[in-house]
This record gives sequence, structure tokens and C-alpha cells, in this order.
Amino acid sequence: MSLRKGQTRIKSTWQALNPYEICRQLKDKGINRVVLSFSGGKDSIAAWCVLKDCGIRVVPLHFDAYIKCALEDRVMEFYENFFSEKIHRVWHTGVYDSLGQALFKEPWQCGFLQRNGMIGCHKAKNDGQGKALEAITRRWMQDNGEVGTMITKGAKRDDSMQRGLKIIQFGQINWKANYCLPVSGCTNGHIVQILNDYGCPLPSQYLAAGQSFDLVTPLQLQWVKDNDYESYLDIMAEFPLAELMQQRIDIGKKSIISI
Repeated sequence: MSLRKGQTRIKSTWQALNPYEICRQLKDKGINRVVLSFSGGKDSIAAWCVLKDCGIRVVPLHFDAYIKCALEDRVMEFYENFFSEKIHRVWHTGVYDSLGQALFKEPWQCGFLQRNGMIGCHKAKNDGQGKALEAITRRWMQDNGEVGTMITKGAKRDDSMQRGLKIIQFGQINWKANYCLPVSGCTNGHIVQILNDYGCPLPSQYLAAGQSFDLVTPLQLQWVKDNDYESYLDIMAEFPLAELMQQRIDIGKKSIISI
């Protein structure tokens, strides 16, 4: 294949470290405790499995997608029992966004939000969700005696091109920023193998929707309505207009099919 002027052939020299090599480097540095950003998805669960298997204590921090949701409570309780570790929980930025912008809210509820300081409580939309989540994580660590503890996440290079480039640029272990990504070099096949080896199941709604339960999405909302009506009522109590969003999307799909 001929190259246009200015183009060069680039040979990648980046080679991913496997999860156990990453854990070995952490242990060599005397790191025996980490804070894990735990979404409840396959990647963060696999990261927890590997870290625990290597003798590294995991302090899991979960970002709740809803103010109240019985399903989310049961999922977190399951993994607390499975790993014999308490899961600490804070609100996801999506909750702040949804409440702060009165998203899916009836107009009469805006006064309640404003009185409780939930409107304009942060600028996640402008600053980027990743930065907002990191800020909430570090605030929680400061309030709970975890300052200086390394932060770990279940991010993978294969998740997206943008994420892959960042991992290559900043590394799977960033000693200066004090974070690491144990499963960042894994494929989805590797993740499944880790979960199978550890005998760790995935949540039912994750298997149905293919994503962690941390956002109000039409697919997950429909699954919850069909399979866990109690949790569906919990969600609708906070987002009473969410079902209208579902209907609007359904109508849009039908229109596309008819065209």
C-alpha cells in the first residue's frame, strides 16, 4: 500500500502487561491495599478477582445510579458476600446530572432540588464525567482515611480507541498519579476466563443489557420493569418521566423501520 506525502509507517512497540504482572509490580512496591472503582460490570469484577487472588486488599467504591433501587442494593449485597468485603457507596455523577438538571423530573419537584442544593452541584457535563468521578472518589478517600491509597479501575484498552490511546500514553500503572488499571491489557475473552477461573457470576441485568447498572437507559429500564417491578417503582419514583423517554425512543424506532 502506497503512503501519501507526510505519512509514515508506525510500528507499535507497546506491549500490554497481564493482570498478574501488574499486581506483582504493586506488591514489589509494597502496595497491599487499593481503592477499586467498582461498577458491578465484568471488568471491575475481574479486576477485584485478580487483585484479591494476588493478596492485595480491595476497598471497593461503588457509584449508585439511583437514590433508591432494591435491585442495585441486592447486587451490591451479593458481591459483598462473595468477596467478604464491604462495598462503600456514593452517588454516581449521573444522579447529580439528572437531579441537578431536573432530567426526567416533573416541574413541581424542582423546588425540592433547589432547596437541597442539588441544582448546579457540580459541572460534570462541562468537565467530563471521568474527572467528576475522580473528584468524588478522592473526596471520599479524604473523608475515609484513604489518602495516598492507590486507585484502581476496570478500564480496558479495547473498550474504545480513545481509552486505548490514553492507556498507552499514561500507562497501565501510573506511579506519579497513583493509579493502576489491572485488566487494561485484557480482551473480553480474558475477562471471561478470569471470571470462570474465580467462579464469579455476573448480575442478570448486566447480561441482559451488556453494561453496568450505572445509568438510566431504556434497555435497562425495560429489563427492570419486566423482571423486578419493585425496583422499577423505585426508579420511577425518582424519574417519573423516564417511561415517556422509553416511549419516545420506541416510536422513533418504529418510524425508522417504516421508512
